[in-house]
Amino acid sequence: MGRGIFNEGAEDKMTKEQYIRANTRALIVTCLTLIFVLVSKIVEIGENGMSVQLGIELAATVLGALMMGAGYSKERTSRKGAVLLMGGVSVAYFSIMVLDTNTYYFAVGLPILLCSIIYLDKRLVKFGILFYSTAVLINVGKNSYITGKIGTTEIAYICALVLICFTAYSVLTLLVNFNEENNA
Repeated sequence: MGRGIFNEGAEDKMTKEQYIRANTRALIVTCLTLIFVLVSKIVEIGENGMSVQLGIELAATVLGALMMGAGYSKERTSRKGAVLLMGGVSVAYFSIMVLDTNTYYFAVGLPILLCSIIYLDKRLVKFGILFYSTAVLINVGKNSYITGKIGTTEIAYICALVLICFTAYSVLTLLVNFNEENNA
């Protein structure tokens, strides 16, 4: 078996039926996340008009939706479907965090990261943590550069980021261990 993101992880631990249930739940969470993003972008267009930045963000959201659609429709019974679902919504989230200055998008990454835990796949969650952390740090760094200071809000975001990532991975590790103990 290869070592890429598509084929390493919990493949041997989840059945096709379990992947269908997990991917269906992930589809719901990721679609709700993208709907929130789209509605907020439409409101933003209504308030400020269309811009190149919004066009790029919307294009990334459409790309993410296409990845999610392909993942669920063609690969819902496998890890590849999970990667495409989580990866698709992550593409949209990452682009918005990098391009936008609104800090409330910080919270949009939480359901994505939490949802990835359902696969009990450490590699998938590590990629999620990497995407989430990088996006948040870029957003905080960019906003600090624009304002010329690192304030308490930015420090709070960084502290929350560390806490969120630690919690996600430690909970995942404990759940994987419980699952292995129960199946031993």
